[in-house]
Amino acid sequence: MFQRVSNKFQDNVIRRLDPVAGAPVRGLHEKADTLADAWTPILQQPKASPEGTAITACKLGKATGPDRLGNDWYRAYEPELTPILALLLDKWYAAGTFPTSFLDADIFCLKKGGDQRNALNFRPLALLNTDYKILTRILATRISRTLPERLHPNQNGFVPGRTIHETLHLFEAAQQMVMDDPEQAEAVAMLLDFKKAYDSIDRQYMLQVLRQHGYPEQFVNAIWNLHEGTQVRFIANGSRSRKVQVTSGIRQVPASTHFVHSGTGATIPAT
Repeated sequence: MFQRVSNKFQDNVIRRLDPVAGAPVRGLHEKADTLADAWTPILQQPKASPEGTAITACKLGKATGPDRLGNDWYRAYEPELTPILALLLDKWYAAGTFPTSFLDADIFCLKKGGDQRNALNFRPLALLNTDYKILTRILATRISRTLPERLHPNQNGFVPGRTIHETLHLFEAAQQMVMDDPEQAEAVAMLLDFKKAYDSIDRQYMLQVLRQHGYPEQFVNAIWNLHEGTQVRFIANGSRSRKVQVTSGIRQVPASTHFVHSGTGATIPAT
């Protein structure tokens, strides 16, 4: 770390010191900032792998997926698992094929209140394998920077750099405009919500939207292969049901929820 700049008593060779990242480029005969350059290994920002970052982002204490290897296990062995996952995920993504375990999920139903005899008063929660969640988090991170330029400015949910407060400010401004303009005294604001939005999205339509927005075919195929053939088992009283095929909707994981849902909700522009 602490290298001598000049070996004065031997060959008088000045050792090369790499400049700190982001520093102005020096000319050949310009004096080096030896103090900063000597500390380059420390001053440089650490380069974390996307796989390691995704593992670290997995919250501890969560229920495991069907393979029983939960977030806690991946977090505990993150240094050993990161290079293995990096190799596997890259190859799977490049080939467009993923393990069949990526298509599996266990469904646990949480009580929402109300009459417990009514199935609609339960919220189904999909328990997914952690390696699947790591991949989808990486995909979401890679494409999140494209959302602001592809989604309408009024779409503030799940878009980096936007907040729900902007929508509230817009609504307040609209209210004030109506109050100031007598001609708009009869104006009505419609607050709409999709019932079972995640479960009702048509997957073919989802692919059409992704292609219309210009996303690479490799990415579109990856999203398709992570949804086509999905199957679930329901957990009740500690037992699991038979496997049930799921043919519509998207999974509520980072890549799907934060991007695909918002993108699918956008209208396809005319061609």
